[in-house]
Amino acid sequence: MRKTGRRVGKRVLGSLTSAVLGTLKQLVPRLPPKWDATGRFSRKMRFVASTAGTNLAAVSCNDIFAALGGTCTTTNSVLTCWFSSFKISQVCVFLPGGATASIIWASPTPGIGPDTEPTTAILTNNTIPHCIVSKPPSNSMSDRWVNSVETGTTLMFTISVPQGAVIDIQLAFTLSNNFTPQTTTIATGTLGSPYYLALDGPTTNNMRPVDLPTTH
Repeated sequence: MRKTGRRVGKRVLGSLTSAVLGTLKQLVPRLPPKWDATGRFSRKMRFVASTAGTNLAAVSCNDIFAALGGTCTTTNSVLTCWFSSFKISQVCVFLPGGATASIIWASPTPGIGPDTEPTTAILTNNTIPHCIVSKPPSNSMSDRWVNSVETGTTLMFTISVPQGAVIDIQLAFTLSNNFTPQTTTIATGTLGSPYYLALDGPTTNNMRPVDLPTTH
């Protein structure tokens, strides 16, 4: 009888303890979980080499920010970009039959990583329509999140494509929040209008966005 009474007592005590702990948890104020106030997006951007092929065309951080879009804040002069940081997932180039292309990713951050030049290319004897897909190598500048504060003019990659090639870039990016958005000089633009610039920048203006308002 004593053992049975002890077991019952332990069960009752356990039930009371659980009830008390449950009540205390309800009384203790709970803070909302952490969340990132900065808007983050992911999408594919598409460009086409319009008037001529490119030979080792340099694509910098500034170029990508402008290609992601911005608003003309000074007529025929300044485009203010919408986004303040990005990270490239991959670049895919669609080529006409028999054409060649190459993507050379930027070297590692100065002082970090080995001496390398990661390159993606195709064979010259490929005579059917095809594409190449290249991802930023580890330790390369393009393998990291880059922002508009210190890396604006930093080279991300160089690309060589023929006329008519289609270039897809998959990347994530954030709306400007803590970082000041990048600005780009343009020759033509209506105040307040949105524009998406060419992947190789407004000066060369060759790899242009598909079905989006653009200028240079």
